[in-house]
Amino acid sequence: MNEKGKRRVEITIEKHSQTIIRIKSGKTNFQFCPKCGCDTMAFAFQDAALIFNLDVSFLEELFQNNQIHYAAENDLCGNSLAGFSKKEIRYIED
Repeated sequence: MNEKGKRRVEITIEKHSQTIIRIKSGKTNFQFCPKCGCDTMAFAFQDAALIFNLDVSFLEELFQNNQIHYAAENDLCGNSLAGFSKKEIRYIED
């Protein structure tokens, strides 16, 4: 068969997830994360588990394996959580 007659179709499928966190006015917990070098939303383990639908024990394991980190004392860095979950996090303040 002639090479000019062959066609090739390439299909690329991309998937994008977004987590939207609605914050009541005055309830924000933005803190400076020294590891990221910027301000980020900080989450307690329990809150992060609820928002990202993960077990607290799994989050603790991720922290122990340096896959996520603290932004401040006992508050997880939102940037590291977003990086792990490969989701974009948008904050909306009411």
